[in-house]
Amino acid sequence: MDLALKIVTTAVKPGDVAIFWLGQAGFLFKTATGMLIAVDPYLTDYTERIAGFKRLSPKLIAPQDLDLDILITSHDHPDHFDADAVPLLMANGRARLFGSVEAAGHARKLGLDPDRINVMKAGDEVQIGTLKITAVFADHGELAPDALGIMLMVSDKKIYLAADTAYHPEVVRTVRQIKPDLIIVPINGAYGNLNETEAARLAGESEARIAVPCHFWTFAIHRGDPQAFADAMREYAPSCMAKFLYQGEMFIL
Repeated sequence: MDLALKIVTTAVKPGDVAIFWLGQAGFLFKTATGMLIAVDPYLTDYTERIAGFKRLSPKLIAPQDLDLDILITSHDHPDHFDADAVPLLMANGRARLFGSVEAAGHARKLGLDPDRINVMKAGDEVQIGTLKITAVFADHGELAPDALGIMLMVSDKKIYLAADTAYHPEVVRTVRQIKPDLIIVPINGAYGNLNETEAARLAGESEARIAVPCHFWTFAIHRGDPQAFADAMREYAPSCMAKFLYQGEMFIL
């Protein structure tokens, strides 16, 4: 089934949330009320266009086919803030963007409606209907000092997206405090990110029920080995289920 059609036709029961992996660090969440929330969707060849990093995975959905309510961008790197996609994702006149200082600034430079662009810093929270968004600390080093982790509370389910971060005491403290139901972690171990073992350790520290790895197999230079993550999960997070998704796959939390 076409992904756009699958998103539209997926019915979500009250208390549940549907989660789609869009590839790289991008995820789409659909609530029981039909709200669509995208976090860090990378949908085009923007990174290749500006930096020469060719994508190795297919483009799953055209940006204009996603009728978003909320777009969250953790930081202003091209595989997280897809500047070729963002204007199309915001074109419905309804979608609201929540992003780091630099990401929000980039959105304004694209000429998007400033009233729908919202800056978030670590510790900020926003409630939108049944959705609560919390920006939390991330350590992406000098590459993106304003980078954020994201915690979503959807239908009483807590979802923590590490986005791009290293293994840092404050990140560990944050996940211990959140105690998410689901933790989504990068495993590429490059450009200031968790490697497979560090991601598994963070999953264990979080006491999450489920861990989903991401940030691998989109660019050759990014590395990332899901089997190494599976092995590390057995050692560092034996009570947490490692859930591997193919790009475009959906599951219900």
